[in-house]
Amino acid sequence: LGVSGADYQMYGSIAVTPFAMKGIIGTVSDAMPLFGYHKASYIIASAVVGTVAFLALAVFEASAAVSACLFFLVSVEVAVVDLLCEGKYAEMMRERPESGADLVTWVWATYHGGSLLASCITGPIADNLSIKVVFWICIPFAAAI
Repeated sequence: LGVSGADYQMYGSIAVTPFAMKGIIGTVSDAMPLFGYHKASYIIASAVVGTVAFLALAVFEASAAVSACLFFLVSVEVAVVDLLCEGKYAEMMRERPESGADLVTWVWATYHGGSLLASCITGPIADNLSIKVVFWICIPFAAAI
């Protein structure tokens, strides 16, 4: 894309900003339920946003700046789902304290297993096919949330 190092740093910062906004996201979801739900409605809304962003990344040739904004939207989905699911399983652990360690172990094991699998397939797909194929693969996962 011909992006300078400084621009790359800026675009990378833009893309991960939603993770720094998790406190705000949690406060808003607790204070203002959508359609009567504190978590589910925000998770669904962020899944729509992330899915549309992946679709745009897969379909359109975007500049680095536009791509950074689309990755920002993808990160919104990831940050919202991560935060609100953590909140839900924290509630479950309060109800059943004896299952707390097992639940946290399961969550982190599946998270890291998925990350490992994604790391193993993303490079070969991007090298041998196209990075757009990776975005097409991400769409159903983003939508399945």
